[in-house]
Formats: sequence, C-alpha cells, structure tokens
Amino acid sequence: MRTPFTDLVGCKLPLQLAALGGVGTADLAQAVAGAGGLGMLPMGLGLPSHPAGALGMGFLLPYLPTFEGIALQARGARVVEFFWGEPAAVAVSAGHDAGALVSWQVGSAAEAALAEQAGCDLVAGS
Repeated sequence: MRTPFTDLVGCKLPLQLAALGGVGTADLAQAVAGAGGLGMLPMGLGLPSHPAGALGMGFLLPYLPTFEGIALQARGARVVEFFWGEPAAVAVSAGHDAGALVSWQVGSAAEAALAEQAGCDLVAGS
C-alpha cells in the first residue's frame, strides 16, 4: 500500500507503532517493522544492528538526554519522534544530526504548525 507516509519513511504499510516508553521492546518494534510498518523504540533501548525494516526512536521531552545524546542514540534510525512538549528547533536539529527524519507527536493544529516551523519532516497526531 503506497502512501506519502510510506514513500517518505520507507515502509510498506502506513502504520506506526507508538514508542511506548517504559513498556516498548526491541522485539515489538522489530515485529512491526518486519510486518511492513514503522517500528518505534523508546529512547535508551538502542537500535538493532540489522533491522527488519523501518525503525525509529521516540523521545519524551521531559526525559531527554543531551542533544548530543539524542544524535548518538538515534544514529541509524529512519525516524526520530519527539512527544510531550512544545516543538523546538534544537531538538529537531539533533534528530537531523542523527541522519533521521524528524517527527513531532502533536495534539492540536497549533502544535502541528509549531512543529512545522521547528523544521519537522512530518507530524503524528495523538
């Protein structure tokens, strides 16, 4: 199933796993990626060396590592997604420094506009 999302992210299905901080696992993210969706890992888990498909990493703003730490943790991710805070260009830059597309999980049209202004490549509604 081809959509703008699948073309941008490089997955086969327009489905994205929530990062599920605290309960998300690498096995779950790999299963979603292997089935054709975008598998998301919570920050701190580390990306597998041989992913089964498109994988990303989610970061919760109140618990962010340093911006250099974001770039290091997310290196190799297809998507870096931020949540639970106002979109900030410095966080977007850290994700781009990792070589990833950057997404912001938003709860309103106003927050989506801020994410676009901050330089995000895509937004996800919550």
